[in-house]
Amino acid sequence: ADAIAQSPDPALVHDARMGLMGYIERQMELRRAHPTDDLLSKILHARIQGEPIDERKAVGMATLALSGGLDTVKNM
Repeated sequence: ADAIAQSPDPALVHDARMGLMGYIERQMELRRAHPTDDLLSKILHARIQGEPIDERKAVGMATLALSGGLDTVKNM
């Protein structure tokens, strides 16, 4: 979270974001195969106006939720 939120090094920020997104993508693959009662599964199986959320948007939503949660916990 610190690398994404506070680093002055753009390369470090980029690498940290890509790492986080890769982690979320792997977790979503697991949830797609074996849904659970968690936020990632809910996002994967959600529908907006009857249509499923596309993969890119689902990863973005999950990334924002996770990074926001990390930032909140870090600042407690």
